[in-house]
Amino acid sequence: MLLVLMAVIGIIANPNTVPQKIDGFEWLPINLYINGDTFYYILYGMLGRAIGMMDTQHKALSWVSAALFATGVFIISRGTLYELQWRGNFADTWYLYCGPMVFICAIALLTLVKNTLDTRTIRGLGLISRHSLGIYGFHALIIHALRTRGIELKNWPILDIIWIFCATLAASLLLSMLVQRIDRNRLVS
Repeated sequence: MLLVLMAVIGIIANPNTVPQKIDGFEWLPINLYINGDTFYYILYGMLGRAIGMMDTQHKALSWVSAALFATGVFIISRGTLYELQWRGNFADTWYLYCGPMVFICAIALLTLVKNTLDTRTIRGLGLISRHSLGIYGFHALIIHALRTRGIELKNWPILDIIWIFCATLAASLLLSMLVQRIDRNRLVS
C-alpha cells in the first residue's frame, strides 16, 4: 500500500513531473489538484517515518534501492544535460526537491542507508537524530539566508558546499535545541 501511495502522490500526480504527451494528450502528470511544495515536504517526512518503522532488512531490497538510486542519479544528470543543451543555460527542472526523480532517489537512498549502516548509534548522530525534525524545519530558511546575503564561497565551489552544509547543520541544530527548551511538552519538537 505504501508503494502505491508513493507512486501515485510522488510521481503520477506530482505537478513537478515533466509532462508526457501522446498525440497532444497529456497523460502524465494526472491532475489530482495536489499542489504546493509544502505538501511534498510533509510527504517526505511521513514516508521517512513509515520506512523507518518498516522491516526493510532484505538483501534484495538493498540491491533494488541501490539500483534505483543509481538509475535516478543517471536520469537526473542526463535530463539536466538535455535541458542545458536545449536552453543553452542551466535549468533546475530535474533538480526540484519535489520532482519525481529526486523523490525516487531520496526514498531509495533512505532505504539503502537504513539497510546497510550499522545499527549502533554513532555519538554525534544521536544528537542530530534527536533534533532531526527541527533541523529539517529550519534548514531551508538558513540556506536561503546564507545564499541571499552572499555568505558563501563562490570562488571555491567544493569548499562552499562544505561551508553551507556545516553552517546550516550547526545553525539548525542550535535553533532546534532552543525550540526544544521552549517547547517543554514537545508539541512541535
